[in-house]
Amino acid sequence: MRRSLDAIDLQILAVMYREGAISNKALASRVGIAPSTALERVRRLKESGVLRAIRAQIDLKAIGVNMQAIVAIQLNHHTAEAFRRFRDEVLLNREVLSLYHMGGENDFFVHVAVGDAEHLRDFIYRVFTSNAAVKHVETAIVYEHCLGRLLPTVSRD
Repeated sequence: MRRSLDAIDLQILAVMYREGAISNKALASRVGIAPSTALERVRRLKESGVLRAIRAQIDLKAIGVNMQAIVAIQLNHHTAEAFRRFRDEVLLNREVLSLYHMGGENDFFVHVAVGDAEHLRDFIYRVFTSNAAVKHVETAIVYEHCLGRLLPTVSRD
């Protein structure tokens, strides 16, 4: 069971959400606590599973990704096993940035990153249209992708 988060924990998470690679000393300064306290709190947030990962945000164009798309998928069969199997198979592909299991008309939205239109076409054929579990595929090109800078909260401020 996760422990409840206090205001200091939430401040730490907010700063790390914006700047994951921040040094412990800078984090402590921003939050107004001792570096040893910041280090201990971050360790507890990791151990409790609240802070799951710190990842690099990479300029995808710098590594040859010139196109992104959102692929909407409808499956033929709506069982927990079909959803699990499809999710697990799709996540094995390097082109997949993220996958969303949805309610509504589409079962999944898959955010993909590819080199060009031909790569996108081949990926969709190989992973989705050739998959017997897939009923319908629809692709939308992403012109721009931006990440939010603020930690989501449940308050209505």
